Amino acid sequence: MTGRRGCGSFSMQPLTLDLSSVNPSLAMPVEKAMSPDLSRVTMTKGICGGRPVIRGTRIRVMDILDMLAEGVSWDTILADFPNLNEADIAAALAYGAKATDQRIAEIA
Repeated sequence: MTGRRGCGSFSMQPLTLDLSSVNPSLAMPVEKAMSPDLSRVTMTKGICGGRPVIRGTRIRVMDILDMLAEGVSWDTILADFPNLNEADIAAALAYGAKATDQRIAEIA
């Protein structure tokens, strides 16, 4: 299948994914991915400099995202931070995704 987009043409090929090498401990449980509770993420002046944290803790969303980006499994994060649960990690991921979805305005 071919088509035009923007200034050029492209050819669409079927995409095949080989998931056999994916570490299952890094995957988000499906039930958590479907409806993360963003109310678990709070920002309060005077707590971690007003940065987003998991509600009722001083565990920053950025710290959770950094660990996941480094390949730390959900199980390891939960073992290292007993105050967290799977819903907290899912909320951190969802918050991170929403935080990156911002329109960039051009300044003339």
